[in-house]
Amino acid sequence: MDNKKPKTNLSQMLIQGLRLLTHCPLCESDYQPVSAKVIEEKDNAHLVYIRCKNCLSSVLAVVITGSAGISSMCLVTDLNSEDIRRFQYAEKLSIDDVIDIHEAVSGQDSQDFIHSLVATQPSTSIH
Repeated sequence: MDNKKPKTNLSQMLIQGLRLLTHCPLCESDYQPVSAKVIEEKDNAHLVYIRCKNCLSSVLAVVITGSAGISSMCLVTDLNSEDIRRFQYAEKLSIDDVIDIHEAVSGQDSQDFIHSLVATQPSTSIH
């Protein structure tokens, strides 16, 4: 008699992991399963974006499946799924970049700097 459990395929394990993410952490509305977008899959980890239909907040979740079970970690974000894809492989900020930004926003010309940033940003829409 073979006591081995049948193997669960990866997509079934992801669906089980998404069941852990049943409601919005802000308004507590139930999530609709179709609202989840898989941004990336690597080995047994999935980067998933979910947007609440009720309050329009967004969550970025990592769902990891393994021999010990399924775990997830969520982060509330103001990014949309396109932003996440765009920033995912963007060049990392250096310490010098952070210092330059700090000096720009805390200097005498900080208002001009901030206004120039806002003026050059493309309009964003809610997705």
